Order: sequence, then structure tokens, then C-alpha cells
Amino acid sequence: MAGQAGDSGAWLRAAEAAVQLGISEKTVRRRATAGALPARQVSTGHGPAWEVWVTGAEPRPVTDRAETDSSGDTAGQGDSAMMEALRLINRLTEENRNLAGQLGYMQAQLQQRDEQLKALQAPAEPSATPTSHQSAQEGQQTDSVAGVVSDDLAASVAAPRKVWWRFW
Repeated sequence: MAGQAGDSGAWLRAAEAAVQLGISEKTVRRRATAGALPARQVSTGHGPAWEVWVTGAEPRPVTDRAETDSSGDTAGQGDSAMMEALRLINRLTEENRNLAGQLGYMQAQLQQRDEQLKALQAPAEPSATPTSHQSAQEGQQTDSVAGVVSDDLAASVAAPRKVWWRFW
């Protein structure tokens, strides 16, 4: 049987066996499933994988699979790189959030300044209060009419509203 002490060969992964046998990896899996090649399924971190007994093959060096990942890097190096990437992502997300808040504040300030400029640059409405010369010619006008006009003018120059995202 394959894998006995007297047999010269080694258990190779499907891709390695395909290279040794000169066939495609898919053909190796098909033949292993059909029973044409001595094979076994082994559990890996990514799911089950086929290993095929290839006679005359050099056994691959034994490594602790828990310490290496599929790219060959040790797990400690991969984990530290992943943690560093996560820290960078968190830092950039926080910076993005802070900049968005500052942008909102600046937009609110700009809107207030624009409203103030519009109020200051608006042409003054002609006054309805008569001059002394006009009142003598046209008759006396009451102070109540002048009070209403000045109230309307004061309402149009009122302070700009605060925007909803400005809390202070």
C-alpha cells in the first residue's frame, strides 16, 4: 500500500503531484476521486485538500502547518502586518471623521458670512418717512407708518440663523 516504509515516494499536494506527474491539477483531483491514484483528503485551514502518493518523489520538509500560512510567511509576521494595517485603517478613519467635522464647521461659518455680506450689501430701501420739506407740502404723516417701515427693515437685516450641525 502507498505510504508504507518499503515504498519510495511521498505524499504531495495536488498541485505538486500534478507537476511531478506532468498532468493538470484538475486531472489529479479527478483521478484521486475516481480511485485511479492513491490519494487522501486532509484537513487544512482553508478546507479539505487532496494529497496524492507519488512514487519516486522527494518527501517535502515537515513544517508545522499552524505556524505557516499559504504564502509561506510565518503566522507571527502575517499577524503583525495585519494588525499594523488595521491600526492604520483605524487611524485614517478617525482622521477622516475629524476632517469631515471640521469641513462642516467651516461650511457653516462660510454660509453665515455670506448671509452677513448679503445683508450688508443689500441696497437700502427708500425711506417712507418724509423729509421736512415733503411733510410741509403733502401734510403730516403719522409716526406709526414710519415705525412699521423701520420694523420691516430691521427684520430683513436680522442675524443669520444657526445651522443644525453647529452645536456650540
